[in-house]
Amino acid sequence: MWSHVLHKLPPHPSILVIFLARNCLDVFRSQNRIMSSNISDQGWTCKYGRTLEWHWYHVDATLRKHLDSEHDMICAIKQQAYMRYQRGQMDKLKIANVPVDYASSQTMSSFVPVDGRQKLKPKQIASSPPPTNESRE
Repeated sequence: MWSHVLHKLPPHPSILVIFLARNCLDVFRSQNRIMSSNISDQGWTCKYGRTLEWHWYHVDATLRKHLDSEHDMICAIKQQAYMRYQRGQMDKLKIANVPVDYASSQTMSSFVPVDGRQKLKPKQIASSPPPTNESRE
């Protein structure tokens, strides 16, 4: 929800931004499954991504000029803005930041493969134990 202001964070040694880049179609499906309803176009991405979150990238001319298209999924918009503009700005301000490829989380012992995640309900996701630093063996 706050990705549109990452480049505006104040420089501070206790700030570390970790930008997790996940496959956008997977994000879209996951978000809409979590907040789906019987009414079409009412999942998370349509309710929030296409309205609330998209708005911040639309009104910010600096962010907008780094996007391929304002009509992309909000996930793609966030990733483009971070990689093409915000990351460089944070580097200039000495704000520690790192992009992380979602696939790298597969080495964590608590990683749930996609077929297992598709069956999870919102309450199960919220109650999942935090990941550990241990690698799968």
